[in-house]
Amino acid sequence: MTFCTAVVIWMSILSTLVESIHVQLVPSITLSEARAEIAATQVGSWSVFGLGTIDTVHQYSNHVDLYNSLTRTWFWTTVSTARRAAVAAAADGQLVIAGGYSPTGESAAVDLWDSATDVWSTSTLTQARWEMTAASANHQILLAGG
Repeated sequence: MTFCTAVVIWMSILSTLVESIHVQLVPSITLSEARAEIAATQVGSWSVFGLGTIDTVHQYSNHVDLYNSLTRTWFWTTVSTARRAAVAAAADGQLVIAGGYSPTGESAAVDLWDSATDVWSTSTLTQARWEMTAASANHQILLAGG
C-alpha cells in the first residue's frame, strides 16, 4: 500500500469561443498527513479528502482536508472517529462521511458538515458498515453495501 500526501488539482475551464474544455494544472499541495484509503467528494466549491490509513501497522486517521477552489485555500480539521475505508458524499451543501473501519472494527460513525455554516455534527448508521458506496441524487445522499 502506498501512502501519499500529494494532491494534484485539475481545473476544467469551458471556453465559449472554441466550445471545448481546457485543463489547467494547479500547483500540488500536501495533505495534512500521508494516507491511503481516503474518502473524497465535492461540496459546492470545496473538495474534501478525509480519513484513511496513515501507516502499514493500521493506524487510522481522523483528519479531513478541505480545499476551496474559489479562494484556492486549504484547511484541515478532525472528526469524531479515526477510520479507513469510509465513504463520502454531498448534497445541497451538506457533507456526509459514513462508516469505515476503526481500530475497534466496523464503524457506524457518521460525520456531517454544513458547508454554509461550517458546523460539524455527528450521527450513527443503524448498522456498522465499511467499504460501502455513496452517491447523491435528487437532494439525497444514498449509502449502499458494506
